[in-house]
Amino acid sequence: MDCANLNNPDIFDRTIIPGDTQTLKLANNRITDEKQLEETLVTLTSLRELQLHGNELAKLNEATFAQNCNLEVISLGHGNAGMKLPETVFVGASSVKILDLGAAFTKIHPELFSPLTNLEYLFLQFNEKLEYVDASSAQIDSISDNAFTSSTALKQVLLRRNSIKTLEPETFQALEELSWLDLGRNELQIIMPGTFTANTDLKILDLDQNLIDTICPTAFSGAKDNLESINLAYNRLPEELNKNFCLDECDGDIGEFWNILDALFSNSTDCLILQQVSSGFVRFIQLEVEHSMP
Repeated sequence: MDCANLNNPDIFDRTIIPGDTQTLKLANNRITDEKQLEETLVTLTSLRELQLHGNELAKLNEATFAQNCNLEVISLGHGNAGMKLPETVFVGASSVKILDLGAAFTKIHPELFSPLTNLEYLFLQFNEKLEYVDASSAQIDSISDNAFTSSTALKQVLLRRNSIKTLEPETFQALEELSWLDLGRNELQIIMPGTFTANTDLKILDLDQNLIDTICPTAFSGAKDNLESINLAYNRLPEELNKNFCLDECDGDIGEFWNILDALFSNSTDCLILQQVSSGFVRFIQLEVEHSMP
């Protein structure tokens, strides 16, 4: 049912929405009444797609979408500026696969996305004031290289306990204020040159419990002045690198990390890769990677 772009804040009073509606487009109507919205949603148990972007909602309440057990797509951004979202707003919305909060300028609670166990696509673009994102345990298997391009104020990004397999060097390039990045317990295998070059304020980098067997020293060069902790424990790296390095009370000192890189790499363009040999042992070789630096 398409009721979008009518510029009608009283849309719920003037429209009868059938109970078997599967797609409901309410975008750009200047809707402000979240209670009327909830009363309408309760009746729409077959709803699969809901477009609410471009309205003037100031807040949503706990379990707003709990009755919509088939709901897969929610668009809330691009309007609704500053909308308050309680950490429980998505309780009961486990079927949601696509969530668009682009340009919503909303605060993201650490547990906001926890109920969205089937979430596949999350859009946060144009949230220029967004400083913190926790998408841990969100079943994410990939991140596009422009995922954070328009969220340049981000300082903390937590992506722990997902299934991320690759990182493009451009993924975090726009986040010059990034201070903490947690990518632990994913399925990363290689850290490419230039991956963290632009993150000069990076202090904490968690890469533990991945499958990393290839590492390139220039991936971290931009963070050398400020990096206080890098956790590489439980990967497939040489024993001397397979540690948690920090300033105090870790497996190794952060200065030791940089010294090891300097000792292992004779050429700054090389990468260290794990290689199985016929004898059954493993050895580490230096591999020159051709990659254009940003």
